[in-house]
Amino acid sequence: MSETALIVIDMINTYDHKDAGLLLPSARVVVPTVAGLLHRARRADVPVIYVNDNFGE
Repeated sequence: MSETALIVIDMINTYDHKDAGLLLPSARVVVPTVAGLLHRARRADVPVIYVNDNFGE
């Protein structure tokens, strides 16, 4: 059994709130990077674990 996993933290968000525009510059950098990591992990059969502390009201 492999001891390797990709953990994606706090990337499950619709960015539908009043301060969402402030996050846009960072998201434009981070999202493609995380997408690339996800692609590589899936190709290598590495488990992907998504963690989100809050979604919704």
